[in-house]
Amino acid sequence: MKKFVNIFGNINNDKDIIDAADDFADLSKAKLIPDEGFDAPLYVMWELTSTCPNKCIYCYNDSHNKRVNELSRKRKFEIADELINAKVFQVCLTGGEPTCSSEYFDLMRYLRSNGIEIGTILSGANLDRKKIRKIAEYVNMIQISLDGSKPEIHDFVRNRKGSFDEAVNAIKGFVKLGKQVRVSFATTKYNIDDFKNTVELCKELGVESVRTQRLSISGRVKGNEEAIYATEKQFEELEKYIYSKKAPIQIEYRSPAEHIEFGIKNGYATVMRITSDGLVGITPYIDVYFGDLNKESFNDVWRKMKKGWHNEVMLSLAKEMNSRQNGTLLDPLTEKIFL
Repeated sequence: MKKFVNIFGNINNDKDIIDAADDFADLSKAKLIPDEGFDAPLYVMWELTSTCPNKCIYCYNDSHNKRVNELSRKRKFEIADELINAKVFQVCLTGGEPTCSSEYFDLMRYLRSNGIEIGTILSGANLDRKKIRKIAEYVNMIQISLDGSKPEIHDFVRNRKGSFDEAVNAIKGFVKLGKQVRVSFATTKYNIDDFKNTVELCKELGVESVRTQRLSISGRVKGNEEAIYATEKQFEELEKYIYSKKAPIQIEYRSPAEHIEFGIKNGYATVMRITSDGLVGITPYIDVYFGDLNKESFNDVWRKMKKGWHNEVMLSLAKEMNSRQNGTLLDPLTEKIFL
């Protein structure tokens, strides 16, 4: 269970074991899963703010500017209490750029002090030695986005000069403190050919592993796929390198479709997405929501969502999202849907 839930834990490279962890059928038959689903999500992805100094060409949730109706500080801590009381295993604090949220450090300390494992996804922005030490106090593994081996590639993809240096400095800072640093690399047509060089740089920097996958056709990629998305030839070359096992550090090549396929197959929701304005989704790659934490309690929303993959509308959309059957997810919606 832990290997499936904890994306910040040990990576399991044995495909057979991954498949077994992803299949809850045996657990259900053994009566280890309640008929009505889990009492709480196993993992929560919490977008603390949509504010971000970068404006990445591929961003799935179109982060950059702060949304008008983002959750208040008071409501954020009420939600934190609800997550603690529900005994959620792990919360990933993300964004936007989570360090742009004034509650980031306080929420991290509060959740961790109350028994919840914390992960965080950072770009490296807004960090100095003091802030890096503060994060390292509560988080054992940090994921940092690095989209190229040199500034002209990374900064272009991230749409901001200086973002490469920030990412590298953050990696160095956390590694120096003995923390596991994992890098996420977003595959676009502009940087995918630089993946090998980026992996080699990560080795030099002391990075634990590199995670990459196909982009979802959502957010800024939607409607701009031809201009942003890597070609199949580029993916062939990427996979040739990954499967050659010549990389100097561990590569986690995953599919964004995994959790969709899991939902279709098993029906149980295990992951919750909370947006910066309090909407609750079952996947980050489509604007389908089961509630609004500005108006509803965490428990009320989860009761609607925990068997959300059984919802006929959600099931139909999930199949449409996964229609390419190659790991690429498609967002077919033109507006938000509430179920």
